[in-house]
Order: sequence, then C-alpha cells, then structure tokens
Amino acid sequence: MKKIKLIFGVLFMWIFLSSSMAQKVHTRGLITFKIKEVEVYDNSVKAAKMMKGRKIKIFFTPEKQRTELSLLGGMAEMAIISTLQDTNVVMLMKMMGQKMKMTINEQMATKMTGEHGPATDVEEPTVSFRFDDTKKILGFDTHLVDVKSTPSKGEKPIHMKFYVTNAIKTPKSVSDKIPSTVVLDGVPLEYTIDVPGKARMKYVAIDFEESFDTKVFEIPDDYQEMDPAILQGMSGN
Repeated sequence: MKKIKLIFGVLFMWIFLSSSMAQKVHTRGLITFKIKEVEVYDNSVKAAKMMKGRKIKIFFTPEKQRTELSLLGGMAEMAIISTLQDTNVVMLMKMMGQKMKMTINEQMATKMTGEHGPATDVEEPTVSFRFDDTKKILGFDTHLVDVKSTPSKGEKPIHMKFYVTNAIKTPKSVSDKIPSTVVLDGVPLEYTIDVPGKARMKYVAIDFEESFDTKVFEIPDDYQEMDPAILQGMSGN
C-alpha cells in the first residue's frame, strides 16, 4: 500500500541534526515537529494530505531515541524506539483497541522505505552548505543544507532543504546521514522534501524541551508481539 509505504518513509527518515542557547550543545531533550505544508501532485499518494497538521515528537538522549506520531487521521498511534548500540528498532502501534509490538532490523527497514532509503534512490546527490542562508528557529541559529538528487535519465531531481542547527546533538541514527550519502552537520529543525510529480512536504520544529520522563524508552509488557513480515507485506514489499 503506497499510503503506508509513504508513512514509513517519513518515519524512518527519523530513525536514520550566536544566541545564548547556541552556546550550549543539547544532547538530550524533546523536539516536537509539525507538518506545516503538504502538496500532492499524484493521486497515488493523496493519503499524504492526511498528514498535514500532524505532530511528530522525538525524545532523545546520547544513547536512545523515541519517535512518535499519530496516523490515519488519529485512528492509530505509533512509536519507534532505538538504541545507538543496537541496529534493531522496536515499533509500538496502537490501533482500534489493539496494542502491537515489532522488532525491526536494518534490512527490513530498508525494504519498507525503498531499496536505497526513504528520501532518494541515488547514491551521489549534490549537497550545498549555505551558511549565508540562515534563520532562527525556537531561538536556535540554523543554516541551510540544500540537497538535490542526481536523477536518472528522463527524471527530475528530488529536492530537500534542511535548516540545521549545531546546538543540538541527537543519536547518530537520527541525523547522521539523510539520505545514506549525505552527512548533515547538525540537527534539522525545518526541512522540506519535494519529490517531482509526487508530493512536497514541509516539517517545522515548534517546541523544544530539555527535560522529559525517560520512562518513554521503556517497552510496555502489554503489547502483543507481531511478526515483522506482516508489516513488510503492508508496506508493499
């Protein structure tokens, strides 16, 4: 299902970053993003419109990360918990009164988001670090990292724009490489992804908190274990 595959593409992107605030590097906290803009050019991914206005929360410490959001018009809730030392992630999902838990390895995550990752299927995009293009987001200084894929013949490049801060450091899985050959020099607090002929989405950080209850990283024992192969089938692979 293209709708679910698009959602997973967005999610796994998060699993795979001279004000007074900028004087300190934050290594733990909670960033809340909001999907501010969604434009759909292809009816095959029209379900992406449902994501406009949705919030994504990322809890992080130097070792752990939890990403959570609601899906399908609020009918489902999803959380993905990862640990820096472990390539596997745990996905928790609540849907229609059911609580499900899946452990997903790196190979399966790649299959669910596309052979070469969620953002692009090319290996050598063009990356431009624009330190002259800056803006303040939540009091943090950010600069533009502009990424364009190197398209195959007859295709248009995928365009990604990240406004990145160096004042926040999340685990490697969050911001080290988006896509696999692009190394960001910080944490994006705003980013836009434009896939020609498909859709354009813009995410903006709307809140940052330094402290939170670390119990969010605990795996509840009332979730039923689910075979990840079922999830792989849902994503259309």
